[in-house]
Amino acid sequence: MNIKWNEVTWYSKLLSVIFLLGVVPVLTFYIGTQYEQEVTADISPTTVSGDMAPTPSVQGNAAGSAADQSGWDGKTVSLSLDCGKPAVGFERYCNPRLRYSIDYPSSWKLDLAHEPTDGGGIAFLAPDANVQASIAGWYFSPDTLEKLSGQAGTLTFADGQKGDFSEETTQGMTSFYAQRVTRGNDGIEVDFSATIPAAEYSHMRPILLQMASAIHIFPPNVLSVGPVSAQENFSACLPAGISLSDIVSADTGGNQTTVLQQLESDGAECVDKKLVEPNGGTEIRFYRLTGCWGNPPSNYQDILKKQEDALKSLQAQHNAVIEISCNPSGVSMP
Repeated sequence: MNIKWNEVTWYSKLLSVIFLLGVVPVLTFYIGTQYEQEVTADISPTTVSGDMAPTPSVQGNAAGSAADQSGWDGKTVSLSLDCGKPAVGFERYCNPRLRYSIDYPSSWKLDLAHEPTDGGGIAFLAPDANVQASIAGWYFSPDTLEKLSGQAGTLTFADGQKGDFSEETTQGMTSFYAQRVTRGNDGIEVDFSATIPAAEYSHMRPILLQMASAIHIFPPNVLSVGPVSAQENFSACLPAGISLSDIVSADTGGNQTTVLQQLESDGAECVDKKLVEPNGGTEIRFYRLTGCWGNPPSNYQDILKKQEDALKSLQAQHNAVIEISCNPSGVSMP
């Protein structure tokens, strides 16, 4: 046969039909199955032991809320973790969503007013305002593991595992950075960092090392799942300086009403970290009363007038204002 390469012939048309009907479908099917395998590998859930439902693997980003990871409603479902007790002179921050804990000095406080919405960590408030420290957790990914800079060292955690830390001083400030990682399908990375004036660093260094060494990551099968209590729900929305155990009112018979009881009685809701009236009403505000004097000061009338004006101003903006008694005992003043 004399093949004419530069002309359209009957056999060239036949080969084209065979290619379109035979080769192309087979090739398309093969490419599709390979793509499906890759996608399946990327989105396969992490298997978690115990009663907890499988949680999608989130890599390279700070962990989301319980609702983000499992489809649960954070108002009705809570993850809890038994974190044990801290060392003497320390408190323990426990993060059930990322299954880790860290001990911090009892003189430090948690910055609950600025807690990240993703629930991955917390900032600490040290007595010295120049000291800034925080901790955060992520689902581990080798691609996003940050390489430590500065003077590096090795940490030994309480369970014998090893971790890394680094120290670096620039422009009169020393940065401390510690890292603990567990690898695998349920791998987690926890980073603890602090920034301190270089002149104060030698004093703070032992405390930071002790905090970093106390970082503990729990296995997934220690998590328990249950309903969110009213206390857990309201705690996330309380303004600074107000606690659920504060006494709103008390009578001479010893009967007391706490902030928690008042919020439950009012049907309050926690929405976007704010306490609001039922069904998305206006924000609930708190006011600490004064005027419970046995022997009032000379300007008591001015004080009471300012309090009255402040309450009127609040009540004009908010339907619900919880007035916290200045006499939590309920005992009559002389």
